[in-house]
Amino acid sequence: MIRCGTIMILFDWAKVKRHAKSKKDVILIISSITWPYDLPTKKQRSLNKFYDMQFDGDSFLLHPELLLQERALSNFKIVEYITLAARRSYAEYLYSRKRTLDCRLAPFIPTDNELLTVKNNQIYFAFE
Repeated sequence: MIRCGTIMILFDWAKVKRHAKSKKDVILIISSITWPYDLPTKKQRSLNKFYDMQFDGDSFLLHPELLLQERALSNFKIVEYITLAARRSYAEYLYSRKRTLDCRLAPFIPTDNELLTVKNNQIYFAFE
């Protein structure tokens, strides 16, 4: 996997959940945060109604572009990844660069998602 730089996005998970009516909406919101200026035409903006909304917060994703470009994955698996990633502490990441989530903080433990690995009571994220 080639990475040309670190892309990190910050978002307010509660606000994302409030505005998303479906798993596809969650992905559209994360896309609008990841690529806020890449779809400038009126037609392209109409495809994603979330482009002009603000979702600033303290949940974070590293390399969201890699996650969103995985076409072979179901929306369910992508949203499961985002849901668990949103539970991590951004302050802890800044202090220690910790990219995992303690299982005790997870609302569920993933069982069938190749993007998430559980080891030593920690959830690991494939693109981080």
